[in-house]
Amino acid sequence: MLDEARTLLANKNYNAARDTILSLRSQHPTALAARRAAILTLDSVELMETRDSVVCYEEALNAERERFKTMLPRENGKTNEAYYDQQRTVYQMEQHFDELCAKVKFFLRKIDIDQEEK
Repeated sequence: MLDEARTLLANKNYNAARDTILSLRSQHPTALAARRAAILTLDSVELMETRDSVVCYEEALNAERERFKTMLPRENGKTNEAYYDQQRTVYQMEQHFDELCAKVKFFLRKIDIDQEEK
């Protein structure tokens, strides 16, 4: 099951890899060595999935930032609602992007700690 999860991870099939690891843990509660290795694999699943999300999300965020740069806060002497809506969108996307980056850092540290404990 662990080999299967690793193969699924290598193929970027994150949900199936995660499900396989969780099945291993529930079906084999006394296989401690496999469970320890599965923790590292599960952390790797989370890390790689989040890294992929960061790459995709960064592209979308940069596109929204570029769109925002072209907008003016006031048009014809009136407040431009679209400008402020876009400003909020960019801000919220930046917040989410920062959370994704923090999640990557968390899993990198967690994997290091888990490997030291082996």
